[in-house]
Amino acid sequence: MNAKHNISSKKSNKTSQYPSLLKVFMIFSIVALIVIFLLINVKNYQIFKSQIINHTENNSIKIGNMLFEQKKKIILSEYSKNRECISINKNDILDLDKHMKKLLTPLKIVKIKIYNNI
Repeated sequence: MNAKHNISSKKSNKTSQYPSLLKVFMIFSIVALIVIFLLINVKNYQIFKSQIINHTENNSIKIGNMLFEQKKKIILSEYSKNRECISINKNDILDLDKHMKKLLTPLKIVKIKIYNNI
């Protein structure tokens, strides 16, 4: 009777290990899925960000014209009769700077070049 008791106790030890292995496998699977979803989202963010930057670089003239039209009253001043020049009042520089940083920072544009065609 003692031998039968030892065999049955060995079987119960083996079966008690299986639920813990299953539990470990389930936790590992969930963690792996979370990591995969995070990596996919990071890569999608990088792809979309690079597309926006490429699109912005290709349309930089349009962006410059849009900025100019939005802040035309601040940027242009009268040079002489019927002539205007680019000139910014000292009081308006900070406001213009804040507006441009707010608009251009997400696009990773760090400088603007102004060309004189005269």
